[in-house]
Amino acid sequence: MKSFISIHKNFLDKDLVSKIRDYTNNNLQNYKWRTSHCWMDSIKLHTSPVSILELPDEFTAPIQKKFKAHITRPMFYLSAAGSYIAWHNDADYEFTATIYLNEKWDINFGGFFLYSNTKKNTFHGVLPLANQCIINHGAVPHSISITSPDAPWRTTLQIFGPKVTATLSTKRQQVFDNWVTGGRFK
Repeated sequence: MKSFISIHKNFLDKDLVSKIRDYTNNNLQNYKWRTSHCWMDSIKLHTSPVSILELPDEFTAPIQKKFKAHITRPMFYLSAAGSYIAWHNDADYEFTATIYLNEKWDINFGGFFLYSNTKKNTFHGVLPLANQCIINHGAVPHSISITSPDAPWRTTLQIFGPKVTATLSTKRQQVFDNWVTGGRFK
């Protein structure tokens, strides 16, 4: 499978985005949330915690139709100023996706989706624009740049496609680890 990033504007129906915002806002005080505390140390490093709310089934079906593939239950991420996600590749999944929910985002807030073309040793950044979806097909190395101290909450949906075989996941992770230790980061 070829690895690549695809970017899609105006991805979800505006009414669905509005319903998701309403649902998450109405559940801010409930004990349904978890945090990035349980993430692997190599991904969370020293980030400000990311709050995570798994969305109910009523949101899964309309989002799944957009992907035309099985997805896990979508997760709403609420990221505070100073948050980031370190380089990783989501080796376990056929695809992963991020859908941005902030209506406005100043370029100076940071929080860019960063990814690398490892064969060319190039890096790219994508500004988190409202209702834009970034799909990572095939374990492309990526990260989220740190958000500035004055950034508002960064709100996204995270989608995970079907899991790949353990053999493919291991191979992808080895390629990523070799890339990281091959002098690209350390």
